Amino acid sequence: MGLCDKGRELRHDKYTSLDSRTNYQKANKKVRKKMKETMEEWIEEKCISIDKEITAGSSKKAYSILVLKTLTKTS
Repeated sequence: MGLCDKGRELRHDKYTSLDSRTNYQKANKKVRKKMKETMEEWIEEKCISIDKEITAGSSKKAYSILVLKTLTKTS
């Protein structure tokens, strides 16, 4: 969360000078990149757990992992 806090601090100063704007853009790019990586890791973990449940023959559990996580994520 340190990246998000830094971005929030820089957001207020992004219109004061060109340097502060480029600093904000760099910080914002880092935040978006980190969030994308984290989301990909989260999806990969869920795919692995669903695959394990399907290979174990528990399709109901695999379905519940999929549905509960996606509903929780969007709400």
